[in-house]
Amino acid sequence: MQTVAERMKDCKTVAERIQIGIKTPGDYMEYLTWCAKEWIPGSLADINRNEHMNDCDGKVEITKTNQDLVDAAVTAFLNHVGASFCMDYGIYANDLRYERLPLGEIEFGEDQWKRKSR
Repeated sequence: MQTVAERMKDCKTVAERIQIGIKTPGDYMEYLTWCAKEWIPGSLADINRNEHMNDCDGKVEITKTNQDLVDAAVTAFLNHVGASFCMDYGIYANDLRYERLPLGEIEFGEDQWKRKSR
């Protein structure tokens, strides 16, 4: 059986990546987590930049407390989506602070990710 990374190797667009790479709920969760890890570092700036799409005033302070809140919300969301697939996904906020490896190279349940300093 091919890994998600092997299926996505020749994909040129996001649409192809989704159609070819995501075959199971586990693949979907892996993909969502992979995307979250890319978004998290710039999340507060993104919230400010997109103030017209949220109820923030565009002046969210970039502080550790605010980042912890974003990390907690993303973690809760990922676990909620996992639960909707009857999965006990069990991702923790500190799991989102690991360096994002190429999709398909992550073995969930094994600590193979490189820790990223905050």
